[in-house]
This record gives sequence, structure tokens and C-alpha cells, in this order.
Amino acid sequence: METNETNEFENKLFSEGHDTEHENVVVIEAKRRRRHHRASSHKSSGSHRSSHKGFFRSSRKKKSGRGKFKLDKTTVKKYLPIVIVILLIGLIVGVVSYYETSIGSLRGININDPSEQQVVLDGKFAIQPIGFDGEVDVISDVAKICAFLDSNATFDAVVANYYRDYKTRFDTTVPLKFKYELINAPDSVKKSGYTLILSENEDYSDALVYKFTNGEEIKADNLKTNTKYYYTVRFDSSDYGYSGTFKTSDTPRILSVDGIGNVRDIGNWKTKDGKRIKQGLLYRGTELDGMVEAGYKLTEKGKNTMLNVLGIRYEMDLRSSDANPVGVNMLGDSVEHKYYNCLMYKSIFSDLGKEVVKEIFTDLADPENYPIYMHCTYGLDRTGTVSYLLEAMLGLSDEDLKREYELSALFHLYTNIGMYDTMIFSLEVYEGETTQEKVINYLLDCGVTEEQMDSIRNIFIAE
Repeated sequence: METNETNEFENKLFSEGHDTEHENVVVIEAKRRRRHHRASSHKSSGSHRSSHKGFFRSSRKKKSGRGKFKLDKTTVKKYLPIVIVILLIGLIVGVVSYYETSIGSLRGININDPSEQQVVLDGKFAIQPIGFDGEVDVISDVAKICAFLDSNATFDAVVANYYRDYKTRFDTTVPLKFKYELINAPDSVKKSGYTLILSENEDYSDALVYKFTNGEEIKADNLKTNTKYYYTVRFDSSDYGYSGTFKTSDTPRILSVDGIGNVRDIGNWKTKDGKRIKQGLLYRGTELDGMVEAGYKLTEKGKNTMLNVLGIRYEMDLRSSDANPVGVNMLGDSVEHKYYNCLMYKSIFSDLGKEVVKEIFTDLADPENYPIYMHCTYGLDRTGTVSYLLEAMLGLSDEDLKREYELSALFHLYTNIGMYDTMIFSLEVYEGETTQEKVINYLLDCGVTEEQMDSIRNIFIAE
């Protein structure tokens, strides 16, 4: 055998007395022969495998048939270009997808495409609106409570109790806040101008437009109640943004006009036969010029609200001209201003009172006069008297007539409910089974015609 020959060779060399250097050569040669012998033995038995542990391995399978597929250099050269192409395609798709997501989010929603309405994108940059949950209130909680109080409750005491707790006015609107989060927006976008477009109409006709910056928050006030609104927020530099809808709660409409108080719309009240009084036609409140009460003086901001938001065309001033000796018209020459020297409560049943009431209702019957701002000094007594007659003629219930009158306590913290009751008592002399019928007969007695009352109903009653 090869092993025995190797051993004999080693013994022979050592027995002949060679020196150490030659002994080392012999050992090396002996070791070389052993390695050669082992390699030959493995190859002949079929158990030999490559000892290389790198990436490339023999593609030969084990005899057992259970070996794994292994790549050799030839296989890699064949398939590597295909793998590279697949990887490049995946990389390109990923880059394109990222780019489209970023650009898609940047442009937001195309407000001119109905299919994209009310959608929020989830990209790298987006306008994220804070949604509205259910109906939204645009009057204070205290005002809402008072609007639905039992008609036998004492409004003065209720409001006074809340005032002691909060020390604030309750006769103002609660602005609706539009909040947006700009997610990963570039500085150029953050510094861009934004526009909120708000309308009762889906086509955005007669829209309110608000300009704002930074895209974080804007307040929209003096909105109508019980009304569905359509809105869009967009970048000033493009037609893209976010659109949605919301509905305001079914409450009286209380307004904020800078410089004056006790301002509200007589609309949205429901008549006894289930119809609604239209909003946006007649507003009531305090004087505008501060001639009697210096604290009630319209500011430029308030004037802008009256002219450009409420669209006032006619100022029905129930005071006498003596209240404004200098003849200042706070709303300017574009608005007609007329004094009436109106009486109040039970005084309206006098001859002079009836004459003034006829003049007032004649002007109320003219559709060209609207929208109207009607006021006295405090927006409580003379204004409350005329509002009562108008609302009763339109068909409000006795309970709602009283509630609407007593909403003035939200500003003054009191009302003259005792004087109000004397007016109700004085109506008893007129025919009719209901308060509404009695008021109609009173107006006929004043000289207001059926045609004029029909005209007023057509103006105010929603179909």
C-alpha cells in the first residue's frame, strides 16, 4: 500500500544518518505523500467535495439526490444581467411612485373635478383638514340654552347667573374655525397665501371669501344657522386645495358686529304651520352712531360687516331725528337711512302709534328695501315692539315670540318683560281666537292692507 511505502521511505532516510536539514526535507516530502494519498482515496470513494467556502460552489448534486441548487461562475454570468435589470426596474418604479405621491399630495384636490371632492391624500405632503363632527354651533352655549328655555322661565335671572360665572357677553356669534395641518410642506408652500371660499350654494355663487396665511387657522363668523355650507381652501397660486361641507345647528342667528351689540337675525324661527322665516332679510340691534349711548358706535370693521357680509341696503331707525342732530349716516350714502319716531309697547295702540306702525309696515312690504337693519337705541323696546308685531303676523307661536324678545337679555342682562306683558294685554280688545289673528286685525286697524301683509309674507316665508 501507499502508506507502507511512505513509512519505509522515511525509515530508510533516517537510518542512513542524514543531518537535521535533510531530515526536515524528508518530513516535508512524507507529509506531501500523505496528502496526495488521502486526496486519491476520497476521489476514488466518490466522497470528495470542494473545500472552497466562498460564493461559488460546484453545481454537481450529491449522489443522494437531495442537494441544493448551487451557482457556479457560468450560471452567474448567464443570469446576472437579468437580475440587474429586474432590480433597476424595481428602483425606477419606487422612485416614480414616490415622486407621484409627493406631487399628488402637493397639488391636493382638484376643486374643479367633482370626483375629487371631499378627499384627503395621504402623501408626503398634504393639506390635512380638521373635520366637523355632526352639526356645528355658531352661537354660544348660553345663548343656545336660552333660545330653548321654557317660555315661562325668567330669562334675566338665567343670563345673570351665567354672567356671574363667565363675565362675558353672550350676544355674539361663535366663529367657525377652519384648521389645516401642512404635513412636510416646503417653506415656499407654508409661506404661500390661502383662500377660504364659503357658500350656501354648491356652485359657490354668492360666496364669502377669506384670505389668510400660513394655512393653519381661519375664523368664519356670522354664518347662518340651520344651513348647509360648501367650502374650499386652496393655494392662491393654483386651483388645488381641499373641499368639504358642513351644517350649522338649528338655533336663532346671533351676530357679531364690531362697535355695537344685541344684533341678531329675526330669521330661522319656525311658524305655527311649520314654515320657516328666511334669514338674511331683517337684522335688529342697537344704534350705530353712539349719539345716545356712546358705547354703541359702529367701527370701520363693523361697517364692513354690515355692508359686505350682511349686505344692508336700508337702515330703519326707530328713533326720532332728534337723537342724531348732526345727521350722521354711519353706513354711508349707499344705504338709505330713515327715522320713524316709533312708540313702544302699549303706546302703539294710540293714534300716533298706529300711524307710525302703518308707515313701518308699508316700507317692510317693499322688497327693494332688503336687507334691512332695524334699530332704536338699545335694540330692545321699540325694536322689540315692531319685531313682535312682524313675527306674530308671520305666524310665530306665543312661546317663540316671547323667546325671541327675551334674547336681548344676552346683551343687556335684562328685558322689560313687564312692559311686554302690557302690550299683550292691550291686544285683547281686537278680534281673533289667537294672538296672531289679533295682531293681524290690529295691523288692519292701523291701515296696513292685506296686500301689504301678503307681500311681507312672500318676502319672509320660505317655501
